[in-house]
This record gives sequence, C-alpha cells and structure tokens, in this order.
Amino acid sequence: KDYWDLNAPDLKNMVKNIVSLMKTSLYEEDDVEEKTESETKSKDTYINIEMIRTGKFLRSYYGLFTRIITIDEEMIDTFIKNFNNKIVPEDIQLDTEHNRSEAYGWLKSLSKTYREVDGIERCFLTGKWKINKAGKKLIEDEMYKQFSIEFQHNYSKSEIYETTKDPNGQEIPIGPITYFGPTVTGGALVNRPFIPNMKSIKCVVVGDGKS
Repeated sequence: KDYWDLNAPDLKNMVKNIVSLMKTSLYEEDDVEEKTESETKSKDTYINIEMIRTGKFLRSYYGLFTRIITIDEEMIDTFIKNFNNKIVPEDIQLDTEHNRSEAYGWLKSLSKTYREVDGIERCFLTGKWKINKAGKKLIEDEMYKQFSIEFQHNYSKSEIYETTKDPNGQEIPIGPITYFGPTVTGGALVNRPFIPNMKSIKCVVVGDGKS
C-alpha cells in the first residue's frame, strides 16, 4: 500500500505505545526537576568560624602603642545574648576587608568553644555563617583564609523617639540612652587579622546549618 491505514490494529497499538512512553518521560522529567531543586536547597554552605577569643591584645599603629584591648568571657556571653535577642535588628553581614559593601555570607548563630593557645585555655566566640556562592569561591580559591570581627563595646540603637533642644538650639534626645554592652555588628574575610592564633577558615558544613 502507498498510504497508512490509521485504523489498522498494529498501527493503533504502535501509536498507543508512543503516547504512553511520552507521558512516562514527561513525568520522569518533572520528578528529576523537583528532586534537583530539593537537593539544591539542602546543599547550602555553612562555615564555623572562630571570631574572637579571650586575652589581652596590644593595639598599635605604625609601631606606636595606643591601648590594650581586653576580651573576657563575660564579653563573649554578652555577644551571644545580644545576638540572640536581635539587638541589631538587621542580619549580620560577612564582607571582605571591612568594606561593608557586598555580602559574602550571613551570621546564623553564635556559641562558645574552648581550646588551648600557648598552653592557656581560651574561650572563643564561634559563629556559624551561611556562605553564598561568591563567598564560597573566595574561600575555596584561598583568596581569604582568616576572619576579623566587627563589634561595638557598648552598643546603642540609632533610633530615638523624643527630642528637645539644648540652650544652643541643638536637637538632643530626651531621657537616658539605652546601652547594651558588647555587640557583634559585622565580620570580614581578611588575611592579616588583629587577633592572633585563630583557626583558618576552611571547615565547611553542608546541610541545614543545624549541625
């Protein structure tokens, strides 16, 4: 025959099989896409970073003494308390070199850890940071290997609700300003940190960030 008989039993069965295969293939592709999306969500990158530790540290500029900075365990406890209470209402950003521009990660939790430094047990403020793709690349390519904390010794919120004017006509707040003590305000990837003997950034945790 020089034409197809669409009513022929063999051709009917063949068409039915082709349609069935096409449907199965479509469903399988949907399943693969859903699985891939689910797997992608579970593969966020979290890094545990030692942020600061107890000790006394000499702050100097160009070799000239300026002051001694003391970090004790009470300060570290206050860092954690203020973070958990969201004293800083915005998410805490990880940048590079304290430039406060692009974010390479966000602080998710704070905890205390302990280890010896030069034979003395020290308390460390350890942060779990969720790292984005750009931040992960910087760390994996060893562009940055260290961390530097940003904090205020006695943090106060910038918003005020009532003001008055002083004798010179300058607007000033009414009532006492509330201070919250030592508070983490940011962090940066660096290569020459101020605090010595901190672990290099390389411990990568893949998962939901709870471990």
